Amino acid sequence: MSDDVHKLLALGISLLVALAAIWWFTRHERRQAPRALVAGYPAREFPHHEPLDPALAALCDNQANLLRLYHALPASSPARATLIVFLEELRALMDGAYPLASLQASPAARARLQSLVAGVQEAVQELTVATEPQVGDTSGQGVAGELEIRLEVLRALARDTSDLS
Repeated sequence: MSDDVHKLLALGISLLVALAAIWWFTRHERRQAPRALVAGYPAREFPHHEPLDPALAALCDNQANLLRLYHALPASSPARATLIVFLEELRALMDGAYPLASLQASPAARARLQSLVAGVQEAVQELTVATEPQVGDTSGQGVAGELEIRLEVLRALARDTSDLS
């Protein structure tokens, strides 16, 4: 009987050690914010941004406005889900615009980048106007109906940017 208890105790300790190791190795992943919530162009990922291109700075300003709105919404608001998806699309667009802006592209490419920024500003403004009334509102009404329109605008702008490559 004593031998069985020792085996059971050894298995229990092994299980605890394995769970502790899993927790230890994955703890940094739990601390990282979603990619959509990474503000601007962090220097560790985007080293060549001194001084920041005006078009990229405008994208950062738009993103900052949406991030403020996202954090102002109640955690249970359906608009938060809409905003996080929109912010994910915006993050991807910003990541794609960075190399384009750093190339010191031709006047035609510069004009297309400015068009991209203008389209993003318009989409962000529309989403902000639709979402701001929901700050402090917990009624459950989201802006999901407008999400597809906004995402389509961002996708079209991203396609337009990718045509420059």
